[in-house]
Amino acid sequence: MSESYDVDIIILSFNRVDETIEAIASALAQDGIKKQVLVLDQGSNPDQLAKLQAFCQGKPVHLEIGRENLGVAGGRNRITALGQAPYIIALDNDAEFDDPFSAKRAVDYLRAHSDLAAIGFQILTYSVREIDESSWGYPAAIRHRWNEEFDATKFIGAGHAIVRKHFDAVGGYDDRLFFCWEETDLCYRFINMGLKIRYVPSIKILHKVSPEKRVSWDGGRYYYLVRNRLYLFEKYGTLLPVTLLFALGYLIKGRANNVLDQVPRAIADAFKLSARFRRETSDRRLYRLSPAARFYISEHDTKLRGSIFRRLKAELLGRLPGQQSKATPAPGRS
Repeated sequence: MSESYDVDIIILSFNRVDETIEAIASALAQDGIKKQVLVLDQGSNPDQLAKLQAFCQGKPVHLEIGRENLGVAGGRNRITALGQAPYIIALDNDAEFDDPFSAKRAVDYLRAHSDLAAIGFQILTYSVREIDESSWGYPAAIRHRWNEEFDATKFIGAGHAIVRKHFDAVGGYDDRLFFCWEETDLCYRFINMGLKIRYVPSIKILHKVSPEKRVSWDGGRYYYLVRNRLYLFEKYGTLLPVTLLFALGYLIKGRANNVLDQVPRAIADAFKLSARFRRETSDRRLYRLSPAARFYISEHDTKLRGSIFRRLKAELLGRLPGQQSKATPAPGRS
């Protein structure tokens, strides 16, 4: 890869070949900037992979064929390592850039703001160009600011840009996470370095979400949500009683949403991951959040989500997206 490229645009592929091809075409159409398009296939079915290879042949795309699914965290680490550009833009394989100058504006923005490690793009639904509610990972209290810039503690994976030197400095994503909470974990380390994350709605991504069934929680999705959240509590020094309270909340919420079978293993594996982290990480300075980092996280996330009791109530009584009609009522609710 040439160091003269301004940006590496990375895409992870796993089946959904037609949408993946459209995402790659959208990346190739980015104008006004020197770019390298990098795609990692993570075990697509042979017929889907063959179609993807046929599309990429003869085009300025580096298609890496993986033998296994490394997950979001591991996959992004692997494909990012193949590039050298000073900026990295990640695009989900079911998303497209809104216009051909999105990548240029993202790079220009990061160049102009040296205090930033990453920026999150505005995620719109592809069909009607409205805010993708399922991709609003910021506090609900600032949902009304969806068209305004604001500092944040994370970006949304569907579309974002990262400064490579900062990504390398914190060691990239934690491969152990596989899927879920990987962006939060990365951003906490950025913040602990004194850097900021910013939501920049002028850069837009069109996300091909299904209005009928946004999320399926069977097949292990809830397992990763619970396991990884509890694991991050350990990594960043959350008090054990708080971790246990949230574990209880996940048990009750799992029962209320017919996914209780995933929770005991998730809790057990979270503690195993924590023990492995302690064994394998001798230098934990990046994970000992400084007073300044804690203040930043509090101001731009925790305070906006309310008290710990309010947050815990949401964990105990909330429904998972798409589960309203078939979930068993939570204890104490009709």
